Amino acid sequence: MLKNGFFFKNNSAVSEIVAQLLMTTMVVIALSGVGAIVFSYSGPEEIPHPDVHEGASVFSDTIYMRHCGGVPIDIGELEIKLNVNGFQYVCSPDSLFQNLGKSRWEFGDELRIDTRAEWGLDLKKNDSIRVYLIDIPSKQLIYKFEFSAFGSPEWITPQGSVLDTSGGSAKLSDVEGENDGKATVYYPPAISDSSIYEEFVFDIDTGAYGLRAGDSISNVTLKLVYQGHDNNYESIKLSYWDENSGSMKEHEEDLPEFNAYNYTIVDLSSYINTAGELENLKIRFYAVQHAAAEKEINIDYMAVKIS
Repeated sequence: MLKNGFFFKNNSAVSEIVAQLLMTTMVVIALSGVGAIVFSYSGPEEIPHPDVHEGASVFSDTIYMRHCGGVPIDIGELEIKLNVNGFQYVCSPDSLFQNLGKSRWEFGDELRIDTRAEWGLDLKKNDSIRVYLIDIPSKQLIYKFEFSAFGSPEWITPQGSVLDTSGGSAKLSDVEGENDGKATVYYPPAISDSSIYEEFVFDIDTGAYGLRAGDSISNVTLKLVYQGHDNNYESIKLSYWDENSGSMKEHEEDLPEFNAYNYTIVDLSSYINTAGELENLKIRFYAVQHAAAEKEINIDYMAVKIS
């Protein structure tokens, strides 16, 4: 531009262009930052949601949790909280690792919490138990359930079968109730013969009482109600199925003789120590009479109790 014989530069257009470039650059930088944040965010952390089957046994003071589906869970990131009758207990990852024996809880694995060993807590039948599984990194609840501890009925009668080899008669219904007018008929031989007996197979579904095959049990008693009509027997004995040897073994002490119906209690604790042995419990009743006569013994009731 010529003015008064001199040329002058007009910089107004350049300033506008530079400003627009700066603004565009700032917008690009800002959008790049937002994009980096957006694309680097992978969404909320995935929380495992396992399918768990649970139970508890008052006999072994144990709570069971079997992983039955869903993703495996890192034991180091799992905390289990229990509420038993309003009192709270916490099982740490270290304790769970020792319990499971590995670092991941996967399909088919069973977590067992021995409440007596862990907290000195003895479970009782019908205890109210709430269990919470917590994901430690997210502090989120991933599973919860509530149930009552399993207990057994006062007495469990034989559930499997009855066999009489004496020529008498025996049915399951004969020994299911006391003083119900039903009883077995057993004819004892005049000489000792271990092949003449009445055999009772209990076939107990231990799982219905929260027991697993390897669980330990400490107190098992047998109640037997019977009569022999007179005191004319050389011996009245019991034998039991021994799981270790795979054979019947004789109980050391003879049973008492009763002229009329009465009961005796036999401690089986030294013979039955696991749930598997209880499940396979088999009892044989046999006797020897003094003289060759047509005598009979009647069994009115037979049952075991676990405590």
